[in-house]
Amino acid sequence: MHGEPGQQDRLSMGQNQFSTGTFQNHDLNDPCVMLIPIVDFSNINGKSQVPMKGFAMMWIVSIDNQGTINCYFIQQSVPNAQPGPTGSASTGATTPILK
Repeated sequence: MHGEPGQQDRLSMGQNQFSTGTFQNHDLNDPCVMLIPIVDFSNINGKSQVPMKGFAMMWIVSIDNQGTINCYFIQQSVPNAQPGPTGSASTGATTPILK
């Protein structure tokens, strides 16, 4: 595992402090769990703002020397999720569909 130093530090800290953690059974404070934004790139052309649709939680498994992150998307609630300004319910954590 090589990746960026910050990514490696996060993964190493998770493996050292929470050595028995897995994507199915882990401590909520495990650094191997990351909150990532879900954005809609479907109508984007060139430099543009992208609409954010929600958040997903992922479990980092490994990072290779090219910076590729191998992970699992996990079903876990986003702490303190709030409804958007339109009053609609927040999507919270979700399992994205990768195409």
